[in-house]
Amino acid sequence: MQGALLDYKHENPRYLSNDILKPNKARPHQPSVTERTKLLFVDVQDPKVVPSAAWKSPDAIHLNANVFKSYPDCDNKGRFTYSYKLLSTYANQAKVIVTSRIHVGLPASALGVPVIFVEGGPERSNWLPGGKQSVGRVEGLLDVFHRVQRGVDGKNWTFGDLSGDVPHSDGVHRADRYRASFWNRLKKTHYYRDTAKLFGMIPYQRLGRKNLENSFQDTFHFVLNSISDLSWQTKRAIEHVFYFHPNCKVFVHSNIITPIDLEIFVESGYNLVVQPYDFDLLKQIYFSGNFRHNHLEHVSLPLLLLQKYGGLYLSKHTLLLKKIPAILEEGVVLQENGNPALAYFERGSKVIVNSLNSIKSRTVSATSDNLSWSCPVLSDVDTKKCSEDTAWSLQDDAEEKIAVSLHPSSFASTETIKINTDCYRFVEELCIFCDEIHWDYN
Repeated sequence: MQGALLDYKHENPRYLSNDILKPNKARPHQPSVTERTKLLFVDVQDPKVVPSAAWKSPDAIHLNANVFKSYPDCDNKGRFTYSYKLLSTYANQAKVIVTSRIHVGLPASALGVPVIFVEGGPERSNWLPGGKQSVGRVEGLLDVFHRVQRGVDGKNWTFGDLSGDVPHSDGVHRADRYRASFWNRLKKTHYYRDTAKLFGMIPYQRLGRKNLENSFQDTFHFVLNSISDLSWQTKRAIEHVFYFHPNCKVFVHSNIITPIDLEIFVESGYNLVVQPYDFDLLKQIYFSGNFRHNHLEHVSLPLLLLQKYGGLYLSKHTLLLKKIPAILEEGVVLQENGNPALAYFERGSKVIVNSLNSIKSRTVSATSDNLSWSCPVLSDVDTKKCSEDTAWSLQDDAEEKIAVSLHPSSFASTETIKINTDCYRFVEELCIFCDEIHWDYN
């Protein structure tokens, strides 16, 4: 897409008749491929929704997606050159694209350009992008665009004259997940895997990487101690974090696991770091002050890591159920064996002292009894019911539940989950690399 910049100053821009450039070749009157400053308006259904200052901006380019019959060689090669020039303009020149065509919006989004979809005005309120009927051909696709419609609450134009930055819609996080799942399948064929890496397509630059949210947690931790920890269940637990917090940073602390073992996350554009730890050094740092402890072997590694880094720790059997706010009460929830299922502490927290003592004695302290949030810890029996019994469900306190912890041995031995169970809903549906199916209809 480095060539084929459009001669948008042509008297009749519908022709787009300049030659396709060779890659890396530039013309003096054309912008650099790094200067994506143009406002592209392509077949806008209701121009009245767009402010005049944007519509008539010096940076505005008004184009048609249709190939006109008068276009040179329209019936043959001309159709391909016209299409290629449109796509090249999206990729190289467009800061934002305003359109009412799904065949414009989808490739533009895939090329990393924010899209504002203009739907029909009040007189054509049932007009959907990509078609004039209220049909399902656009179902599941519209969230990757900003959608505007004159006179409809919730779809008002909020982008001013388009002179500032226009972020992607939050729906692009779902597009990123789809692409990650596709790559997870595609990379299993070495021809596609090698080609994608050869041409620099991997790692992906996620569309939603700039959609930052400061009001939610951004640091998460896992501890993996053996190769057997690299199960699909562990992968799902990490996926859940990126499902709800796509721009967070996940630390996988391990002296056994390597970055290659979890490279699919990095290849898909997620910020996952595998790093070794020195348990003895962590204990020395923590107890270097006024604390003296006669049972250092019982000190919890996850809580020592939180003492150093801060953030939220999850066991490999614990699955998030929602976005976690940045302001969260400090505390820890323990599994039946006394190990942390989930814990949150700020870096250098003093509250962590009581939690460390409670874990040493294998009792659940007040830090996990009266929290403003909850993480149910399921027994062996309940974990089996969760994956096999469609009538079984978690207690209905959805506002407080931020995660659920399944029984370690029971969940590790689970090969398939029955569809429409609670486990199906929060294990299999909340996935990123969804091509690896672990559920059945029976």
